[in-house]
Amino acid sequence: MGVSAASTLAGNLTDMRAYMRAYPYSCIEQRVSRALALDDATLWADTMNRLPAHLDSNGLLRFFASDALPGDAVLTAYVLSVAHAARQPLPDTARDAMIQGLQAVVAGRLANAGIGFADGNLRKLAAIEALASYGQATPDMLDALAPGSNPMAPNQWPTSALIDYISILQKLASVPEREARLKQAVVLLRARMDLRGTTLNWAGGTRDDLWWLMVSPDLNAARALAVLQTIPEMQADLPRLARGLLARQKQGHWDLTTANAWARIALDRFSAQFEHVPVSGQTLAELAGTSRTMNWPKPQDIELPWPAAAGELRLSQQGSGKPWVTVSSRAAVPLKAPLDAGYSIRQTVAPLQQAAPGKWTRGDLVRVTLTIDAQADMSWVVVDAPLPAGATVLGSGLAGESTLMERDNRSTGAAWLAFEERPFDRYRAYYAWVPKGRFTLDYTLRLNQAGTFKLPPTRVEAMYQPGQFGEIPNADWDVMP
Repeated sequence: MGVSAASTLAGNLTDMRAYMRAYPYSCIEQRVSRALALDDATLWADTMNRLPAHLDSNGLLRFFASDALPGDAVLTAYVLSVAHAARQPLPDTARDAMIQGLQAVVAGRLANAGIGFADGNLRKLAAIEALASYGQATPDMLDALAPGSNPMAPNQWPTSALIDYISILQKLASVPEREARLKQAVVLLRARMDLRGTTLNWAGGTRDDLWWLMVSPDLNAARALAVLQTIPEMQADLPRLARGLLARQKQGHWDLTTANAWARIALDRFSAQFEHVPVSGQTLAELAGTSRTMNWPKPQDIELPWPAAAGELRLSQQGSGKPWVTVSSRAAVPLKAPLDAGYSIRQTVAPLQQAAPGKWTRGDLVRVTLTIDAQADMSWVVVDAPLPAGATVLGSGLAGESTLMERDNRSTGAAWLAFEERPFDRYRAYYAWVPKGRFTLDYTLRLNQAGTFKLPPTRVEAMYQPGQFGEIPNADWDVMP
Protein backbone atom coordinates (compact mmCIF):
# COMPACT_ATOMS: atom_id res chain seq x y z
CA MET A 1 0.00 0.00 0.00
CA GLY A 2 1.39 3.39 -0.99
CA VAL A 3 0.90 6.58 1.03
CA SER A 4 1.89 10.03 -0.21
CA ALA A 5 1.31 13.50 1.21
CA ALA A 6 1.28 17.04 -0.16
CA SER A 7 0.40 20.48 1.08
CA THR A 8 -1.93 21.28 -1.84
CA LEU A 9 -5.47 20.25 -2.65
CA ALA A 10 -4.21 18.42 -5.72
CA GLY A 11 -1.67 16.47 -3.69
CA ASN A 12 1.40 15.56 -5.69
CA LEU A 13 -0.66 13.98 -8.50
CA THR A 14 1.39 10.82 -8.09
CA ASP A 15 -0.89 8.58 -10.14
CA MET A 16 -1.27 11.15 -12.91
CA ARG A 17 2.48 11.51 -13.13
CA ALA A 18 2.93 7.75 -13.17
CA TYR A 19 0.35 7.48 -15.97
CA MET A 20 1.95 10.22 -18.05
CA ARG A 21 5.46 8.94 -17.37
CA ALA A 22 4.45 5.51 -18.69
CA TYR A 23 2.30 6.87 -21.54
CA PRO A 24 3.56 4.98 -24.59
CA TYR A 25 2.60 7.05 -27.63
CA SER A 26 4.74 9.74 -29.13
CA CYS A 27 3.15 12.29 -31.47
CA ILE A 28 4.19 15.91 -30.92
CA GLU A 29 1.05 16.72 -28.91
CA GLN A 30 1.72 13.83 -26.55
CA ARG A 31 5.35 14.83 -26.08
CA VAL A 32 4.31 18.41 -25.27
CA SER A 33 1.55 17.26 -22.92
CA ARG A 34 3.79 14.78 -21.12
CA ALA A 35 6.53 17.36 -20.60
CA LEU A 36 4.07 19.84 -19.09
CA ALA A 37 2.10 17.34 -17.02
CA LEU A 38 5.36 15.99 -15.56
CA ASP A 39 7.03 19.41 -15.35
CA ASP A 40 9.97 17.73 -17.04
CA ALA A 41 12.46 20.30 -18.30
CA THR A 42 14.59 17.71 -20.11
CA LEU A 43 11.62 16.29 -22.00
CA TRP A 44 10.43 19.80 -22.86
CA ALA A 45 13.85 20.73 -24.25
CA ASP A 46 13.98 17.54 -26.33
CA THR A 47 10.46 18.17 -27.64
CA MET A 48 11.31 21.74 -28.58
CA ASN A 49 14.34 20.49 -30.52
CA ARG A 50 11.97 18.26 -32.51
CA LEU A 51 9.31 20.93 -33.03
CA PRO A 52 10.63 22.54 -36.26
CA ALA A 53 10.59 19.17 -38.04
CA HIS A 54 6.83 18.99 -37.42
CA LEU A 55 6.02 22.29 -39.16
CA ASP A 56 4.50 22.17 -42.64
CA SER A 57 5.11 24.82 -45.28
CA ASN A 58 2.21 26.90 -43.92
CA GLY A 59 3.55 27.04 -40.37
CA LEU A 60 1.05 24.53 -38.95
CA LEU A 61 2.17 21.64 -36.78
CA ARG A 62 1.86 18.05 -37.93
CA PHE A 63 1.26 15.26 -35.43
CA PHE A 64 4.29 13.41 -36.79
CA ALA A 65 7.34 14.64 -38.68
CA SER A 66 6.16 13.25 -42.00
CA ASP A 67 5.72 15.17 -45.23
CA ALA A 68 2.73 12.94 -46.01
CA LEU A 69 0.73 14.60 -43.21
CA PRO A 70 -0.90 18.04 -43.36
CA GLY A 71 -0.51 20.55 -40.57
CA ASP A 72 -3.37 20.87 -38.12
CA ALA A 73 -4.72 24.23 -36.91
CA VAL A 74 -6.11 22.85 -33.64
CA LEU A 75 -2.86 21.07 -32.78
CA THR A 76 -0.93 24.27 -33.51
CA ALA A 77 -3.30 26.34 -31.35
CA TYR A 78 -3.05 23.83 -28.50
CA VAL A 79 0.75 23.87 -28.40
CA LEU A 80 0.89 27.68 -28.49
CA SER A 81 -1.78 28.09 -25.80
CA VAL A 82 -0.60 25.44 -23.38
CA ALA A 83 3.04 26.56 -23.63
CA HIS A 84 1.99 30.15 -22.87
CA ALA A 85 -0.17 29.04 -19.92
CA ALA A 86 2.70 26.99 -18.51
CA ARG A 87 5.17 29.85 -19.09
CA GLN A 88 7.36 27.59 -21.20
CA PRO A 89 9.33 29.03 -24.13
CA LEU A 90 8.93 27.90 -27.72
CA PRO A 91 11.72 28.22 -30.30
CA ASP A 92 11.39 31.74 -31.71
CA THR A 93 11.38 30.73 -35.36
CA ALA A 94 8.88 27.93 -34.86
CA ARG A 95 6.63 30.10 -32.67
CA ASP A 96 6.56 32.89 -35.25
CA ALA A 97 5.77 30.43 -38.05
CA MET A 98 2.93 28.91 -36.02
CA ILE A 99 1.47 32.33 -35.30
CA GLN A 100 1.57 33.23 -38.99
CA GLY A 101 -0.05 29.92 -39.88
CA LEU A 102 -2.93 30.50 -37.47
CA GLN A 103 -3.37 34.05 -38.71
CA ALA A 104 -3.77 32.65 -42.21
CA VAL A 105 -6.35 30.14 -40.95
CA VAL A 106 -8.39 32.83 -39.19
CA ALA A 107 -8.22 35.10 -42.24
CA GLY A 108 -9.46 32.31 -44.48
CA ARG A 109 -6.27 32.05 -46.52
CA LEU A 110 -5.79 28.46 -45.33
CA ALA A 111 -8.36 25.77 -44.87
CA ASN A 112 -8.91 24.72 -41.26
CA ALA A 113 -6.46 21.89 -41.63
CA GLY A 114 -7.30 18.72 -39.75
CA ILE A 115 -9.41 15.60 -39.86
CA GLY A 116 -12.89 15.55 -38.44
CA PHE A 117 -16.32 17.09 -38.55
CA ALA A 118 -15.95 20.28 -36.52
CA ASP A 119 -17.49 23.52 -37.59
CA GLY A 120 -14.76 25.82 -38.83
CA ASN A 121 -15.74 28.38 -36.18
CA LEU A 122 -14.54 26.05 -33.42
CA ARG A 123 -11.12 25.76 -35.04
CA LYS A 124 -10.98 29.51 -35.58
CA LEU A 125 -11.89 30.21 -31.96
CA ALA A 126 -9.06 27.95 -30.79
CA ALA A 127 -6.70 29.73 -33.20
CA ILE A 128 -7.80 33.21 -32.05
CA GLU A 129 -7.36 32.21 -28.39
CA ALA A 130 -3.80 31.05 -29.11
CA LEU A 131 -3.03 34.25 -31.02
CA ALA A 132 -4.46 36.36 -28.19
CA SER A 133 -2.07 34.63 -25.77
CA TYR A 134 0.83 36.12 -27.73
CA GLY A 135 -0.75 39.52 -28.38
CA GLN A 136 -1.40 38.69 -32.03
CA ALA A 137 -5.22 38.73 -32.11
CA THR A 138 -7.47 41.61 -33.12
CA PRO A 139 -11.21 42.25 -32.54
CA ASP A 140 -12.03 41.89 -36.23
CA MET A 141 -10.99 38.22 -36.00
CA LEU A 142 -14.09 37.59 -33.88
CA ASP A 143 -16.19 39.39 -36.47
CA ALA A 144 -15.03 36.82 -39.02
CA LEU A 145 -16.88 34.16 -37.02
CA ALA A 146 -20.23 35.78 -37.84
CA PRO A 147 -20.12 36.99 -41.46
CA GLY A 148 -22.94 39.07 -42.85
CA SER A 149 -25.93 39.52 -40.60
CA ASN A 150 -25.57 36.25 -38.65
CA PRO A 151 -25.02 37.13 -34.97
CA MET A 152 -22.57 35.23 -32.80
CA ALA A 153 -24.37 32.77 -30.55
CA PRO A 154 -22.05 31.63 -27.71
CA ASN A 155 -24.97 29.93 -25.97
CA GLN A 156 -25.10 27.46 -28.87
CA TRP A 157 -21.39 26.65 -28.83
CA PRO A 158 -19.89 23.59 -27.16
CA THR A 159 -18.28 24.28 -23.80
CA SER A 160 -14.73 24.21 -25.13
CA ALA A 161 -15.54 27.01 -27.59
CA LEU A 162 -17.20 29.04 -24.83
CA ILE A 163 -14.04 28.71 -22.71
CA ASP A 164 -11.94 29.84 -25.70
CA TYR A 165 -14.25 32.85 -26.06
CA ILE A 166 -13.87 33.79 -22.38
CA SER A 167 -10.10 33.50 -22.63
CA ILE A 168 -10.06 35.70 -25.74
CA LEU A 169 -12.13 38.39 -24.03
CA GLN A 170 -9.81 38.29 -21.01
CA LYS A 171 -6.75 38.87 -23.18
CA LEU A 172 -8.18 41.20 -25.84
CA ALA A 173 -9.20 44.41 -24.09
CA SER A 174 -10.04 46.24 -27.32
CA VAL A 175 -13.08 44.08 -28.15
CA PRO A 176 -16.20 46.31 -28.32
CA GLU A 177 -18.47 45.88 -25.27
CA ARG A 178 -15.89 43.53 -23.85
CA GLU A 179 -17.04 43.65 -20.21
CA ALA A 180 -20.67 42.93 -21.04
CA ARG A 181 -19.73 40.12 -23.42
CA LEU A 182 -17.34 38.60 -20.86
CA LYS A 183 -19.97 38.73 -18.12
CA GLN A 184 -22.53 37.06 -20.40
CA ALA A 185 -20.08 34.31 -21.38
CA VAL A 186 -19.17 33.58 -17.74
CA VAL A 187 -22.87 33.32 -16.84
CA LEU A 188 -23.39 30.88 -19.71
CA LEU A 189 -20.41 28.77 -18.63
CA ARG A 190 -21.49 28.72 -14.98
CA ALA A 191 -24.98 27.63 -16.02
CA ARG A 192 -23.51 24.54 -17.69
CA MET A 193 -21.70 23.42 -14.55
CA ASP A 194 -23.37 20.83 -12.36
CA LEU A 195 -21.50 21.24 -9.07
CA ARG A 196 -22.80 18.85 -6.45
CA GLY A 197 -20.72 18.04 -3.41
CA THR A 198 -17.22 17.30 -4.72
CA THR A 199 -18.27 16.48 -8.29
CA LEU A 200 -18.29 18.58 -11.44
CA ASN A 201 -20.35 17.52 -14.42
CA TRP A 202 -21.35 19.37 -17.55
CA ALA A 203 -24.82 19.95 -18.93
CA GLY A 204 -23.49 19.97 -22.49
CA GLY A 205 -23.87 16.22 -22.99
CA THR A 206 -22.26 14.62 -26.01
CA ARG A 207 -21.65 17.92 -27.78
CA ASP A 208 -18.75 18.51 -25.36
CA ASP A 209 -17.03 15.23 -26.24
CA LEU A 210 -15.17 16.54 -29.30
CA TRP A 211 -12.53 13.85 -29.65
CA TRP A 212 -11.47 14.98 -33.14
CA LEU A 213 -10.48 18.35 -31.62
CA MET A 214 -8.61 16.71 -28.70
CA VAL A 215 -11.38 17.96 -26.39
CA SER A 216 -13.23 16.15 -23.60
CA PRO A 217 -15.31 17.12 -20.55
CA ASP A 218 -12.21 16.54 -18.39
CA LEU A 219 -10.26 19.02 -20.51
CA ASN A 220 -13.10 21.54 -20.21
CA ALA A 221 -13.05 21.20 -16.41
CA ALA A 222 -9.31 21.89 -16.30
CA ARG A 223 -9.46 24.86 -18.65
CA ALA A 224 -12.50 26.31 -16.87
CA LEU A 225 -10.57 26.32 -13.58
CA ALA A 226 -7.67 28.04 -15.32
CA VAL A 227 -9.61 30.80 -17.08
CA LEU A 228 -12.05 31.59 -14.26
CA GLN A 229 -9.44 32.27 -11.58
CA THR A 230 -9.37 35.98 -12.41
CA ILE A 231 -13.17 36.40 -12.56
CA PRO A 232 -14.31 38.12 -9.30
CA GLU A 233 -17.79 36.61 -9.22
CA MET A 234 -16.36 33.08 -9.54
CA GLN A 235 -13.94 33.23 -6.58
CA ALA A 236 -16.28 31.47 -4.16
CA ASP A 237 -16.76 28.58 -6.60
CA LEU A 238 -13.08 28.01 -7.39
CA PRO A 239 -12.37 25.53 -4.53
CA ARG A 240 -15.41 23.50 -5.60
CA LEU A 241 -14.20 23.63 -9.20
CA ALA A 242 -10.77 22.38 -8.15
CA ARG A 243 -12.26 19.52 -6.12
CA GLY A 244 -14.63 18.74 -8.97
CA LEU A 245 -11.73 18.58 -11.40
CA LEU A 246 -9.88 16.17 -9.12
CA ALA A 247 -13.02 14.04 -8.71
CA ARG A 248 -13.15 13.56 -12.48
CA GLN A 249 -9.98 11.48 -12.36
CA LYS A 250 -10.22 7.79 -13.11
CA GLN A 251 -7.43 5.60 -11.78
CA GLY A 252 -5.65 8.77 -10.68
CA HIS A 253 -5.55 10.63 -13.99
CA TRP A 254 -7.75 12.44 -16.50
CA ASP A 255 -8.84 10.98 -19.81
CA LEU A 256 -6.75 12.78 -22.45
CA THR A 257 -3.09 13.74 -22.50
CA THR A 258 -4.23 17.30 -23.22
CA ALA A 259 -6.50 17.21 -20.16
CA ASN A 260 -3.66 16.04 -17.89
CA ALA A 261 -1.41 18.87 -19.06
CA TRP A 262 -4.10 21.53 -18.58
CA ALA A 263 -5.13 20.08 -15.21
CA ARG A 264 -1.61 20.33 -13.84
CA ILE A 265 -1.36 23.94 -15.03
CA ALA A 266 -4.78 24.89 -13.61
CA LEU A 267 -4.12 23.24 -10.24
CA ASP A 268 -0.71 24.90 -9.96
CA ARG A 269 -2.41 28.26 -10.48
CA PHE A 270 -5.05 27.39 -7.91
CA SER A 271 -2.40 26.41 -5.38
CA ALA A 272 -0.51 29.65 -5.88
CA GLN A 273 -3.70 31.63 -5.32
CA PHE A 274 -5.27 29.81 -2.38
CA GLU A 275 -2.80 27.60 -0.50
CA HIS A 276 -0.54 29.81 1.56
CA VAL A 277 -0.17 28.08 4.94
CA PRO A 278 2.98 25.96 4.92
CA VAL A 279 2.94 22.44 6.27
CA SER A 280 5.72 21.51 8.71
CA GLY A 281 6.61 18.73 11.09
CA GLN A 282 5.81 15.10 10.43
CA THR A 283 2.94 13.05 9.07
CA LEU A 284 2.63 9.59 10.62
CA ALA A 285 1.01 6.54 9.01
CA GLU A 286 0.40 3.25 10.83
CA LEU A 287 -1.12 -0.01 9.60
CA ALA A 288 -1.20 -3.37 11.38
CA GLY A 289 1.62 -2.46 13.75
CA THR A 290 3.90 -1.02 11.06
CA SER A 291 4.47 2.75 11.06
CA ARG A 292 6.20 5.12 8.70
CA THR A 293 6.98 8.84 8.89
CA MET A 294 6.89 11.53 6.20
CA ASN A 295 8.98 14.58 7.04
CA TRP A 296 8.10 18.06 5.82
CA PRO A 297 8.75 20.17 3.80
CA LYS A 298 9.71 17.39 1.37
CA PRO A 299 7.78 14.27 2.35
CA GLN A 300 8.84 11.10 0.61
CA ASP A 301 6.24 8.56 -0.49
CA ILE A 302 6.10 5.55 1.81
CA GLU A 303 5.05 1.93 1.38
CA LEU A 304 3.23 -0.09 4.02
CA PRO A 305 3.05 -3.90 3.75
CA TRP A 306 -0.40 -5.23 2.96
CA PRO A 307 -1.80 -6.79 6.17
CA ALA A 308 -2.66 -10.47 6.34
CA ALA A 309 -6.04 -9.57 7.84
CA ALA A 310 -8.28 -6.51 7.79
CA GLY A 311 -6.65 -3.56 9.54
CA GLU A 312 -7.13 0.16 10.13
CA LEU A 313 -4.86 2.75 8.57
CA ARG A 314 -4.18 5.57 11.03
CA LEU A 315 -2.85 8.95 9.92
CA SER A 316 -1.80 11.83 12.15
CA GLN A 317 -0.09 15.21 11.68
CA GLN A 318 2.50 16.49 14.15
CA GLY A 319 3.18 20.09 13.22
CA SER A 320 1.51 23.01 11.44
CA GLY A 321 -0.77 22.89 8.43
CA LYS A 322 -3.17 20.31 7.11
CA PRO A 323 -1.56 18.12 4.47
CA TRP A 324 -3.50 16.15 1.91
CA VAL A 325 -2.79 12.42 1.97
CA THR A 326 -3.28 9.97 -0.89
CA VAL A 327 -3.57 6.24 -0.24
CA SER A 328 -3.25 3.88 -3.20
CA SER A 329 -3.07 0.17 -3.86
CA ARG A 330 -2.23 -1.49 -7.15
CA ALA A 331 -2.61 -4.98 -8.55
CA ALA A 332 -1.65 -6.44 -11.92
CA VAL A 333 -4.67 -8.32 -13.28
CA PRO A 334 -3.89 -10.37 -16.40
CA LEU A 335 -6.26 -10.19 -19.37
CA LYS A 336 -7.68 -13.66 -20.01
CA ALA A 337 -10.28 -12.97 -22.72
CA PRO A 338 -10.71 -10.36 -25.48
CA LEU A 339 -12.04 -7.04 -24.25
CA ASP A 340 -14.16 -5.00 -26.69
CA ALA A 341 -14.98 -1.39 -25.82
CA GLY A 342 -15.42 0.23 -29.22
CA TYR A 343 -12.95 -1.99 -31.07
CA SER A 344 -12.68 -5.75 -31.44
CA ILE A 345 -9.47 -7.48 -32.51
CA ARG A 346 -8.65 -10.83 -34.05
CA GLN A 347 -5.06 -11.98 -34.52
CA THR A 348 -3.53 -14.70 -36.66
CA VAL A 349 0.10 -15.78 -36.54
CA ALA A 350 1.54 -17.68 -39.51
CA PRO A 351 5.08 -18.89 -40.26
CA LEU A 352 6.88 -17.54 -43.33
CA GLN A 353 10.11 -19.42 -42.71
CA GLN A 354 10.12 -22.09 -40.00
CA ALA A 355 13.07 -24.37 -39.27
CA ALA A 356 11.00 -26.97 -37.41
CA PRO A 357 7.36 -27.34 -38.51
CA GLY A 358 4.95 -26.55 -35.70
CA LYS A 359 7.64 -25.07 -33.46
CA TRP A 360 9.27 -21.66 -33.23
CA THR A 361 13.04 -21.53 -33.53
CA ARG A 362 15.47 -18.63 -33.34
CA GLY A 363 15.74 -17.13 -36.84
CA ASP A 364 12.17 -18.01 -37.93
CA LEU A 365 10.11 -15.40 -39.80
CA VAL A 366 6.52 -14.81 -38.70
CA ARG A 367 3.61 -12.96 -40.31
CA VAL A 368 1.16 -11.42 -37.82
CA THR A 369 -2.23 -10.26 -39.11
CA LEU A 370 -4.58 -8.12 -37.03
CA THR A 371 -8.21 -7.74 -38.05
CA ILE A 372 -9.93 -4.85 -36.30
CA ASP A 373 -13.60 -3.89 -36.26
CA ALA A 374 -14.40 -0.28 -35.35
CA GLN A 375 -17.86 0.57 -34.04
CA ALA A 376 -17.67 4.26 -35.00
CA ASP A 377 -15.69 6.75 -37.08
CA MET A 378 -12.66 8.03 -35.20
CA SER A 379 -9.52 10.06 -35.79
CA TRP A 380 -6.07 9.20 -34.42
CA VAL A 381 -6.26 5.54 -33.52
CA VAL A 382 -3.20 3.54 -32.48
CA VAL A 383 -2.55 -0.19 -32.77
CA ASP A 384 -0.02 -1.32 -30.16
CA ALA A 385 1.34 -4.88 -30.56
CA PRO A 386 4.03 -6.23 -28.19
CA LEU A 387 6.89 -8.41 -29.47
CA PRO A 388 8.80 -11.32 -27.97
CA ALA A 389 12.08 -10.10 -26.46
CA GLY A 390 14.77 -9.70 -29.10
CA ALA A 391 12.39 -10.00 -32.07
CA THR A 392 12.72 -7.54 -34.95
CA VAL A 393 9.89 -6.08 -37.03
CA LEU A 394 11.03 -6.11 -40.63
CA GLY A 395 10.50 -3.28 -43.07
CA SER A 396 13.06 -0.69 -42.00
CA GLY A 397 15.25 -1.40 -45.03
CA LEU A 398 18.32 -2.65 -43.17
CA ALA A 399 20.61 -4.34 -45.68
CA GLY A 400 17.68 -4.59 -48.09
CA GLU A 401 16.56 -7.94 -46.73
CA SER A 402 13.93 -6.68 -44.31
CA THR A 403 12.24 -4.62 -47.01
CA LEU A 404 12.19 -7.65 -49.31
CA MET A 405 10.54 -9.86 -46.70
CA GLU A 406 8.02 -7.16 -45.85
CA ARG A 407 6.84 -6.59 -49.40
CA ASP A 408 4.00 -9.12 -49.27
CA ASN A 409 2.38 -7.50 -46.25
CA ARG A 410 -1.18 -6.43 -46.99
CA SER A 411 -3.51 -3.99 -45.31
CA THR A 412 -7.19 -3.74 -46.19
CA GLY A 413 -9.96 -1.32 -45.35
CA ALA A 414 -10.26 2.46 -45.54
CA ALA A 415 -8.21 3.30 -42.44
CA TRP A 416 -5.57 5.95 -43.16
CA LEU A 417 -2.17 4.80 -41.87
CA ALA A 418 -0.16 7.91 -40.95
CA PHE A 419 2.90 6.65 -39.12
CA GLU A 420 4.65 3.48 -37.92
CA GLU A 421 6.99 2.95 -34.98
CA ARG A 422 9.33 0.02 -34.48
CA PRO A 423 10.87 0.30 -31.00
CA PHE A 424 12.70 -2.74 -29.71
CA ASP A 425 9.75 -4.18 -27.78
CA ARG A 426 6.67 -3.58 -29.96
CA TYR A 427 5.15 -2.53 -33.25
CA ARG A 428 2.86 0.51 -33.38
CA ALA A 429 0.72 1.81 -36.22
CA TYR A 430 -0.91 5.25 -35.95
CA TYR A 431 -4.01 5.90 -38.05
CA ALA A 432 -5.05 9.49 -38.73
CA TRP A 433 -8.55 8.31 -39.63
CA VAL A 434 -10.42 5.04 -38.98
CA PRO A 435 -13.98 4.84 -40.34
CA LYS A 436 -16.62 2.55 -38.91
CA GLY A 437 -16.10 -0.99 -40.16
CA ARG A 438 -13.26 -3.46 -40.59
CA PHE A 439 -9.61 -3.01 -41.48
CA THR A 440 -6.57 -5.25 -41.30
CA LEU A 441 -2.83 -4.80 -41.01
CA ASP A 442 0.10 -7.18 -41.30
CA TYR A 443 3.62 -7.02 -40.01
CA THR A 444 6.53 -9.44 -40.26
CA LEU A 445 8.96 -10.22 -37.47
CA ARG A 446 12.10 -12.26 -37.07
CA LEU A 447 12.59 -14.26 -33.86
CA ASN A 448 16.12 -13.53 -32.69
CA GLN A 449 16.14 -14.83 -29.12
CA ALA A 450 15.42 -18.23 -27.60
CA GLY A 451 13.28 -18.57 -24.49
CA THR A 452 9.71 -18.47 -23.21
CA PHE A 453 8.17 -15.02 -23.54
CA LYS A 454 5.03 -13.76 -21.82
CA LEU A 455 3.54 -10.75 -23.58
CA PRO A 456 1.09 -8.04 -22.49
CA PRO A 457 -2.13 -7.67 -24.50
CA THR A 458 -2.34 -6.27 -28.02
CA ARG A 459 -4.34 -3.04 -27.81
CA VAL A 460 -6.20 -0.70 -30.15
CA GLU A 461 -7.04 2.71 -28.70
CA ALA A 462 -8.60 5.97 -29.86
CA MET A 463 -5.98 8.36 -28.50
CA TYR A 464 -8.41 11.24 -27.92
CA GLN A 465 -11.27 9.10 -26.68
CA PRO A 466 -9.37 6.45 -24.71
CA GLY A 467 -12.57 4.90 -23.44
CA GLN A 468 -12.88 3.49 -26.97
CA PHE A 469 -10.41 0.60 -27.13
CA GLY A 470 -10.00 -3.12 -27.62
CA GLU A 471 -7.56 -5.66 -26.21
CA ILE A 472 -6.74 -9.29 -26.77
CA PRO A 473 -4.43 -11.46 -24.64
CA ASN A 474 -1.32 -12.92 -26.23
CA ALA A 475 -0.28 -16.53 -25.84
CA ASP A 476 3.21 -17.31 -24.57
CA TRP A 477 5.93 -17.65 -27.19
CA ASP A 478 8.23 -20.65 -26.83
CA VAL A 479 11.27 -20.14 -29.05
CA MET A 480 13.94 -22.86 -29.31
CA PRO A 481 17.66 -22.07 -29.78
